[in-house]
Amino acid sequence: MPFTLPVQEQYHLASAFEILLAPGHGCNFLYDLTLVEYTRLRGTIIDLVLATDMKQHFALLSQAKTVSQHACSHSGYHSMPLCCHASKCDSVTTP
Repeated sequence: MPFTLPVQEQYHLASAFEILLAPGHGCNFLYDLTLVEYTRLRGTIIDLVLATDMKQHFALLSQAKTVSQHACSHSGYHSMPLCCHASKCDSVTTP
């Protein structure tokens, strides 16, 4: 499978983590997390940023319908990328 992540979102993620982890800047507010906590949070941040890619709109819309139909069986995490995408849609359509 080819590497098909959106370029703009990849750039924003790379830049954010580069600044966050740069020594001497004092930006790393995650410094005291364990490796497991850091890895989980980093994955969540990546998922949220990738959810802003409008190319994923219909896949996320389908996922939202599924989650809303089975809301009791899903954790809150699954709805975070959907909410992030919804906020992106709103910012694009709001004058």
